[in-house]
Amino acid sequence: MNKENLTTSILVAAFAAVFAESACADDAKGEKCRINGPDGKSLIKAHMADCAAVNSSCAGSNPEGDPNAYLYLPEGVCNKIKGGEVVK
Repeated sequence: MNKENLTTSILVAAFAAVFAESACADDAKGEKCRINGPDGKSLIKAHMADCAAVNSSCAGSNPEGDPNAYLYLPEGVCNKIKGGEVVK
């Protein structure tokens, strides 16, 4: 890897880390939203949840159907989704 590619990779990684942190910040205008089907299983696909959930320590580590998985959405969007529940 040449010096320019390495520098670009480092900058992209740093930007992604800052963006991921701000997406999960409690002071941002948004809410945590669980989306569960009628059977109680999450409709959020495996490895697609945001932030840490009860059974996982990092974003994207949720298994398929994890009822504790959630997405971070703008305020008011969760209540518009069938099966959506705001997590406090």
